[in-house]
Amino acid sequence: MTQPNAKRPGHLGDGRAAKKDRSEGPIASENSRDSRIGQAAAWYAAHRLELPRPLVPNLARRFDLTSAEAAKALARAGRAA
Repeated sequence: MTQPNAKRPGHLGDGRAAKKDRSEGPIASENSRDSRIGQAAAWYAAHRLELPRPLVPNLARRFDLTSAEAAKALARAGRAA
């Protein structure tokens, strides 16, 4: 039985997507937050002695991150070292 407002098969017709139309998770772009955190971690690992203190605000400003994301980048760099 088809609903009168259904525009495509499987669509509920009331503005809600069918279960199979929902995405499984966020689509990561090249410029995604996680990518920038990884870039910041790699940059910090390579320039550890050059970055002026305090680390978190300077790293956040350089890579356009939040303070929490900059701290996460520092933690990643510490695990990689």
